[in-house]
Amino acid sequence: MLTASLSRFSLYQLRPCANYFRPILHQRSCCRHATYTRQYVGRYQFTRMQSTNSVVKTKGSPSKGYWLRRVCLASLIIGGATAAIVKIFYPRKWRRWIITIKGFNRFRRSIAIGLTMSILYWWKLLRLNPDSDEYNIAIKACHQHASELMTRGILLNGGIYVKLGQGLATMNHILPKEYIQSLEILRDKALTRGYKEVEDIFHEDFNMKPSEMFASFDEKPIAAASLAQVHRAVTHQGDEVAVKIQYIDLRDRFYGDMITIRFLLNVVQLMHPKFGFSWVIRDLEKTLESELDFEHEGANGERSARELKHLPFVHVPRIYWNHSSKRVLTTEFIHGVKLNDLERIQQMNLDLVDISSKLVKAFGTQIFSTGFVHADPHPANVFVRKGKDNKSEIVLLDHGLYQELEPTDRKNLCQLWKAAILGDEEEIKKYSQALGVEDHLNFITILMMRPFSRPKGSDRISFISKVTKQDKKQMQDMAKDHFDKIMLILKSMPTSMLLVFRNLNTIRSLLQVYGNPINRHIELARCSIEGLNSNFERKTSIQQRIQSQYQLFVFNIHLRMDDFKLWLFRTYLRFLQFIGRAPKDLTPILQAM
Repeated sequence: MLTASLSRFSLYQLRPCANYFRPILHQRSCCRHATYTRQYVGRYQFTRMQSTNSVVKTKGSPSKGYWLRRVCLASLIIGGATAAIVKIFYPRKWRRWIITIKGFNRFRRSIAIGLTMSILYWWKLLRLNPDSDEYNIAIKACHQHASELMTRGILLNGGIYVKLGQGLATMNHILPKEYIQSLEILRDKALTRGYKEVEDIFHEDFNMKPSEMFASFDEKPIAAASLAQVHRAVTHQGDEVAVKIQYIDLRDRFYGDMITIRFLLNVVQLMHPKFGFSWVIRDLEKTLESELDFEHEGANGERSARELKHLPFVHVPRIYWNHSSKRVLTTEFIHGVKLNDLERIQQMNLDLVDISSKLVKAFGTQIFSTGFVHADPHPANVFVRKGKDNKSEIVLLDHGLYQELEPTDRKNLCQLWKAAILGDEEEIKKYSQALGVEDHLNFITILMMRPFSRPKGSDRISFISKVTKQDKKQMQDMAKDHFDKIMLILKSMPTSMLLVFRNLNTIRSLLQVYGNPINRHIELARCSIEGLNSNFERKTSIQQRIQSQYQLFVFNIHLRMDDFKLWLFRTYLRFLQFIGRAPKDLTPILQAM
């Protein structure tokens, strides 16, 4: 009975289920021996079983991957076509796009290097006693590694970064020697650009090729600097000229680079509050921007030539305005040598004392008399050659970076320099305050770039005539120990004085290469006295000339008297030493004088 009931159940109750699953089971059995391919036509999906060649038509929509592939392909085609059109028909806009992309890379590189340097110093000097030998060894290693990182980043970034690095390279009385040695490469090494870029600039500025504008044009540059490279050429009139061509992307990337530098300095100031130099860049930005205008540079050169025409040993190259633009400057070609090329100077039989005197006289006249100061006189920008008298002639090149002093500031600077040489501390204090600085002793030390001494019982100060290694170390220690005071001084004085400091520092570095054959402080003091009675805005009167010569005569007499007193006192000390009434070692006493 039970068996019969089960048979009826399975026969009648399970039959509908079997009928329902039969097609599915049949399809699965077929799937074991078949593969499927899917195709889309319009809105319909076709599935083909290759083994039976049967096609099943189902209605549906394409998958997400289908549309994604087509959107990406369309985007690439449209983007590529747009880029090609812009590059061909709008090359300047295309260049700005590329500059923007590279600008992000320079920003990333600058931030990475800045943070790496900060972390390097923090980590390596952590828990070290600043007075220990271990600290001195560690900080020298930090200086070396950090300076190499900085120099590599400056060269890769190029442009305004190289210009700022060159300025740092002249501060060898403050910066550690590891930085000076690494940054020295920036004076002579710069990345050159291809000739295609030169042709592009000539096409944009003159609508012709260099070979069309000149009778001959050397494709290979003879020199490369931070902002431009120089090619030799010959005009159709037969004049040999130097063609200075600005790097094509500098004007477009200037503001972006300045934003990056300001941001980097703000970050450094946040991490190291003592190192706040962002105000320097803010004040110098307009001056640096004007250096990118070569027409402005040409005008500076012509003004400098007019104001120095009374010095027969100074020459400024002639400007060829018909072959110049805001990015191309054509000047007279100069056959000369760099001021630091001692070997070639000796081959020309030129006297180093003569060169030094004329160099100091030229720049002293600009600082104290005209107030229109060449702010970038590094060796590549100042040449020396034989003049008509077979003596040295100073040739001033690259007049892009100039600083003009206010007449009042120039007069106060003249008085301050004169007072410093005479050792009159009251006058030093008076004219330091006139220039906005209260800390007169540190200010005059920075200005003169050498330490001073004060003899016991005297109210006058005197500056050391010859700087030794110990004096250099003292200056660096002062910069480190009184950094806050130095920063306050730099912020307090007129901004124009910053580039004057750079000029004075560059002169000091050049004369140091010659072995300091002259006393530049005395020579500059004579220039300052002449500057007190000069006025280049109008012709100097006979009375002013007589007054200037009289003051110069009195100043020279004063110096001779001081020298005579010093010689007399030293002779007296040596006499006392000879008769046994003075110590055998007089070196400390003589150095303190």
